[in-house]
Amino acid sequence: LAQAAGISNQSKLNTIHIRFCVHQSFFSKMLNSLKEKATAGFQGATSAINERLDTAKGGKKMIDEGGEPVKAALSAKKLAVDAVVAEKDATRRLEASADSLETAARALRDAAAMPAYPGVTGKEDFLTLAESYETKAAEIRKLLPSLATTLQTPTNTPVEQDALGYIQIQGGYQSAKSQTRDAIAQVKRAGSSGYTGAAAGSTTAAPPVAPAAAPGV
Repeated sequence: LAQAAGISNQSKLNTIHIRFCVHQSFFSKMLNSLKEKATAGFQGATSAINERLDTAKGGKKMIDEGGEPVKAALSAKKLAVDAVVAEKDATRRLEASADSLETAARALRDAAAMPAYPGVTGKEDFLTLAESYETKAAEIRKLLPSLATTLQTPTNTPVEQDALGYIQIQGGYQSAKSQTRDAIAQVKRAGSSGYTGAAAGSTTAAPPVAPAAAPGV
């Protein structure tokens, strides 16, 4: 019996040892896997950071070496992208306004068909208003197909985008935007006054202004 008990205890110890070794191997593999993933993640992050820094350096180099021509080209690209985004938004808003007008017209017609109630004013105008809304919505619907053309935007590489960031920091983009607005305003003023000189691209020169007379002359 004592010998059998000893064998049984030894068997239990062997089983415990085997389980311990299996668990140790499992945790060792898991730890190594975590280490490998952490190393790979760190290397990937480092590579991404280095790539980003190289891109930023390339953008600054483009501005430093290219000067005003590069600033003008990149600012024009940015203005073009902004203009296309604004055009898309305006078209979307036009279509939404047509939907809203039609919905309002239907509601006005439905309400007009119901019995009048004291205190509700302007109901006699509901049908007239509904008709005007439907007319305007129809005009917008006719206009929308002519706006369906998708405008393309200039291409921009990551280096160019970073270069544009430097321009915006320096105020170049805002300056270009301001100059564009000034030019448009100048053309509008020229058109409203009937003069189409240099501002409108004409070769006709502006009439000379006579010098002011000196005091006492």
